[in-house]
Amino acid sequence: MPVHDKSLENWIWAAACSIRSPNPAKYKEYILPLIFVKRLSGVYDERVAARNLFDSEATRTT
Repeated sequence: MPVHDKSLENWIWAAACSIRSPNPAKYKEYILPLIFVKRLSGVYDERVAARNLFDSEATRTT
């Protein structure tokens, strides 16, 4: 049975509404830690890339 675009959209919207809480302050409990971990992961990836670049340049010069 094919799912029509509008019925899929309605199904996704209903799912989002079912997990949404009436109190927006509760989002902070979930969203802020996710943002923090995402930023932490980004900084880690940047530093690893910089370290790898530094190491590869150091081995080329010796």
